[in-house]
Amino acid sequence: MAADMPLLLEKFCIQLEINQGLAAATASKYQGYLLRLDEYCRQRNLDPLAIDQEQLEHFTGLYMHELGLSPQARKVVVSAVRKFYSWLDRAGVIEDNPARNLKQPKTGRKLGIKMDLQYMQKLIMAPGLSSFKGVRDTTIFTILAGCGPRPSGIVGLNLSDVLFSRENDGRGQVEKLYLRFREKGKKERIVPAPDECRALLRAYLGHPYLAGIDRSLADGDQVLFIKTADTSISPADFHGEARRLSIQRINKLMLYYGRKAGIPLDQCAPKALRHLYGTELHESDVDIRLSQALMGHADIKSQTMYTHLAMRKARKAIEQANPLAKVSLPVITDLSKLR
Repeated sequence: MAADMPLLLEKFCIQLEINQGLAAATASKYQGYLLRLDEYCRQRNLDPLAIDQEQLEHFTGLYMHELGLSPQARKVVVSAVRKFYSWLDRAGVIEDNPARNLKQPKTGRKLGIKMDLQYMQKLIMAPGLSSFKGVRDTTIFTILAGCGPRPSGIVGLNLSDVLFSRENDGRGQVEKLYLRFREKGKKERIVPAPDECRALLRAYLGHPYLAGIDRSLADGDQVLFIKTADTSISPADFHGEARRLSIQRINKLMLYYGRKAGIPLDQCAPKALRHLYGTELHESDVDIRLSQALMGHADIKSQTMYTHLAMRKARKAIEQANPLAKVSLPVITDLSKLR
């Protein structure tokens, strides 16, 4: 590695986090790909500070493809290379930016798979309320369905992110719940939660098992959703942040209860509930800007996915308005004779 590359990469990652607000995990991923680029250059006796566009295209394209990266995954590599060389150019480390015209690989757009309402109901009913785990898991599934967070948003919840308020509903003062999610580079959004989420969260917070757990954090806050066991951690260290439920555990819980409830495997994922939430917002004619805010999408174009997923209203409209429904067609009845 060139003598100044370690320092350059360290400075680059610091400015990504501080100046551009990128999550530490994203900055670390960028650094990993750039280290791979440096290795690529050393294997070919190239100077990473004097590389040209053609060589960068080979690295981000065929080379990464041969390492098994999909076109979607290679987009992150291209972004890392672009940002790094743009930063080097602005800092005067290089005279010209070889990644200025580096293009992203073309990829098809995958539509998210949403969970059917009937399966959502089965999933929420599957854990039961007879145990602490059952109450915890039922609460988590209900929040995933009722508020639409990403997995990182729900596992990142602390007690201070649970916001109860007293509001007048026209008949008197009632308790309402809002949840503050931090996702995608610690970006915050506050989402009103349905009463079902509020009732279950009250039951979870009031459970006797939870009262005996040390889930305190260094800043005085407390982890919200906890693990009940972890054999990889010493009992003496199993407190505070170590108690936090992981994204992997959420995924495994959904798979476990999904199989138990007979839910198709492609719907046994937190994103399936998030897609259901977004679809229901669209079908209920929620304003697209409000929907964008509730979903936490930086780009309003992300909302167009739910136009494709929301077919129930279109189906109802077609059944009522299509011209075939307004006439008698004996030929359709005659079809039964062909069976």
